[in-house]
Amino acid sequence: MSFFTLVALIVLPILGGFIAWAGDIIGYRLGKSRRTLFGLRPRTTARLIAVLVGVILPLATMLVAAFGSQNVRVALFQLTQLQASRAALEEENRRLEASVESSREQKELAQAAATEAQRRVEAARQRLAAAQADLKRAEAALRSTQTQLQGVRQERERLSRLVGDLEARSKGLQQQLGQTQATLGLTQARLRQAQAEETRLQGEVRSLQSKAQDLRVEAEMARRELEDAQRDLAAATDELQRKREELEGTQALVVALRNTWLAQSFLTATTEVRFEPGTELLRQFIRASQSEAQIVASLEEMVVLASRVAAAAGAGRDPDSGRAVVVFAPIPPGIAEFPPPESAVIREVARQIREARAEEYVVVVRVVFRSFVGDDRPVAIGLFARPNDLVYKPGAVLASRQIDGSKPRAEVFQRLWGLLSDLRVAAQEAGLMRDPQTGQYGQVPAEAILAALDELLERKQPLVVEAVAAQDVYVASDEPFLVLLRVRTPEAGGVGG
Repeated sequence: MSFFTLVALIVLPILGGFIAWAGDIIGYRLGKSRRTLFGLRPRTTARLIAVLVGVILPLATMLVAAFGSQNVRVALFQLTQLQASRAALEEENRRLEASVESSREQKELAQAAATEAQRRVEAARQRLAAAQADLKRAEAALRSTQTQLQGVRQERERLSRLVGDLEARSKGLQQQLGQTQATLGLTQARLRQAQAEETRLQGEVRSLQSKAQDLRVEAEMARRELEDAQRDLAAATDELQRKREELEGTQALVVALRNTWLAQSFLTATTEVRFEPGTELLRQFIRASQSEAQIVASLEEMVVLASRVAAAAGAGRDPDSGRAVVVFAPIPPGIAEFPPPESAVIREVARQIREARAEEYVVVVRVVFRSFVGDDRPVAIGLFARPNDLVYKPGAVLASRQIDGSKPRAEVFQRLWGLLSDLRVAAQEAGLMRDPQTGQYGQVPAEAILAALDELLERKQPLVVEAVAAQDVYVASDEPFLVLLRVRTPEAGGVGG
């Protein structure tokens, strides 16, 4: 317990008792002497004095508490500002986490591409080795078949010579005609057999030659595929190295800019903060189909409007431009000035919008570095463009929970209310931007919540409650999108929640 609390517990009762006693005495004496104030009756005057004493008691209590405690003064006069600062810090934390996660995913994708390319190279090498082995076996079989063919030809020539000799001897050996004819028939049969074997071997030779040609073609294709895979691996490696160097350079430049900006500040951490990093000053929707000059004009107008917002908050003005803001981001490639030229930053953002695939972009002006009250420098801002893509179509399920309607009403309502938290988390994971005025990601009508609660309590069984988009939901819009609640029977397997 603090010293002020001990003093307050002693002084406040004494002070309150004294004020009450004084009011009673004054009222009593005024009533007894029948004096009047403002022409009122004495009884009415005494009652007025009692009311004034009752008013003075709480006012005195609050004044003493505010005089003696910094926390009481903050709670009375700065609570709304502290809540806004906390919300801005939470948003900046989520944005930084999303940026880190995006960089990590890009790095993992590049590493996966390099791994896939290495796998393809290894597979191509294995196919090439297999094709070369098949080619060697085919060449060996071809040589073996050619050797057999040569032997069959020699056998045929020998048998042909034998037939000629037998025919010549048959003219002089008529007495051995029967035996000679039998020998001749056998020899002719063997000759036909040899000719058939020769034809078969020639067919095998042609088949092996065709197979060898196919293997040569496959080996050539495998060699080309290996070369392509090696080129892909080299390109993926170069792209990964370039991404790493670009990320490291950007991080180093941002850290250097932040350190330089903060080093010029004469304020301490206890100074009241005017704007936290990531605070959104304004946003605007820009069509990518416009000309570059039109987009540049819209961005310049946004800088002027942001300067008015910063000036209204008490920020100082730049002596050169007369504006209450200085454009720091995004840093254009090849620019090493601090801060970068405003025209170069605006042209870079316009180029990103013109060259992108989206039809519409949402451009947000955010504070880059913390701005303190009392700092007479302009506020450092950045222009951040993002495609305003369609995220959800009507009827899409954003979040769902299984809720048991047989539970007590308070528990069912608590579970149903938790679905709204799931809705906010799902909207953040889908990349939606919250409404700058309300900070909401979606609007659920109160009658929809009550209708879902009544249906759950009426059916008294486990049911699935789904948050469904009632309209097309884009990354950013002028007002929160409408969300309806749908209650249905759970399917097999159930729904977590």
